[in-house]
Amino acid sequence: MGFAPAEAMAYILLKDPDQLYVDVHRMTRKFCDAKKFDVEDDLLMEIVRYQKACVPVWPVPKNKNNDFDYNIPEYFDAITHGKEPPVICREPMVMNVVIPDNLPEGSVEFVRQRIRGSVVMKTYDVEYRFLEQCMESGS
Repeated sequence: MGFAPAEAMAYILLKDPDQLYVDVHRMTRKFCDAKKFDVEDDLLMEIVRYQKACVPVWPVPKNKNNDFDYNIPEYFDAITHGKEPPVICREPMVMNVVIPDNLPEGSVEFVRQRIRGSVVMKTYDVEYRFLEQCMESGS
């Protein structure tokens, strides 16, 4: 069974998603330091964690709920919907990742469907609420 170059690269990168995002964090930290961008490491870790939660990987994650200390879900939601993003600040949020039911059964087919469908990979949809709203509603 052969792979197209894009399929092979996606398969290699996503074979160990935990390591991929450790590397993404490390590279982003080096970039920020080199450009003298003052980004707190806990904020940078939350940005990377948000991306990790939204990008489909194999195996499909069991944990679909994510707690954030910053308003990162609100920020990226605004950007992806063409809205003015809020200022990033410490504002606890809860994010639920919406994973579709029609996922392939194996890792190879999973990667192929992601690549075959589009040059741009579709991310998972997310729903988020500020932590205060969660406490008020009891959820």
